[in-house]
Amino acid sequence: MFDFGGVLSRFGVAGDSVKRFSKVLGCDPRLVQPQLGGLIGQWMAGKIATAEFWTEAADLVNAPAADYDALWRASEPQSYDLDYYNFARSLREQGYKTGIISNVYPSSEEIIRKASGYRDFDPVVLSCVAGFLKPEPAIYAILLNKLQLPPEEVLMVDDRPLHLKGAADAGLQCVLAGDPRSTMKQILRHLLMPQEAAKN
Repeated sequence: MFDFGGVLSRFGVAGDSVKRFSKVLGCDPRLVQPQLGGLIGQWMAGKIATAEFWTEAADLVNAPAADYDALWRASEPQSYDLDYYNFARSLREQGYKTGIISNVYPSSEEIIRKASGYRDFDPVVLSCVAGFLKPEPAIYAILLNKLQLPPEEVLMVDDRPLHLKGAADAGLQCVLAGDPRSTMKQILRHLLMPQEAAKN
């Protein structure tokens, strides 16, 4: 199971979203987390409508009225890591199931889906649809319910240690994503020798 941002997509590593919110709203990036953190979490979990989110976000940072969702959509990165997509395809050809579990904003989810960013992955568990964020236990429970597999047979690949901790607490095997080639080698090692890989 792959994370999307920071793994399948080259955008999404720590700090990327803060910079993007700052640019869209025209505010100091230092205001984003303290002023907007809770609100952003609600939007990412699909618990607040997009129009309401942008109205409240603009108010919180004293930004003028504007179509911020249009600005957000226009800034949506569509640079996906084709090496990972090819790697996932090769895994499917070997009989493995490949899926996605990702924290994603509703407006971004629409663009990614239209760009076929989730293509051929199954299941696809997204925070804005599931109503929960990684590392909340409920989102991993949703994933396991869709897979109908015991957690020890599921390998989670994510670039955020906190999200992997949530996966590990749910009983999943974990690989911390870094350099793609090194990460793919780790994945293969887990698939070929899961017990030995889990010890290291």
